[in-house]
Amino acid sequence: MVASAVKAHAGDLDRAARMIVEEALRACSRDNLTVQIVRIDAVPDGEAGDIMAEAADVAPPPVPQAGSLLDSYRILRELHSSSRSHVYLARTR
Repeated sequence: MVASAVKAHAGDLDRAARMIVEEALRACSRDNLTVQIVRIDAVPDGEAGDIMAEAADVAPPPVPQAGSLLDSYRILRELHSSSRSHVYLARTR
């Protein structure tokens, strides 16, 4: 189902994601139904192992704190934090 939705709507991945969610709802899914589709148009030259080794040297960004800026958003406060996700209340600058 996922592959066929992406193939059918390759030019509109938002539509493909909506179709996947709609099908999951029809099937009575109990998941939170979050779908993200990413298209990769090009990859850098080199071997995957080389690229992964370089990525391992990059430090993760700091956890946002209230008052800090993240792109064009001012972090107001943390709403939820777990080992898998962090959710913040934020406002555009």
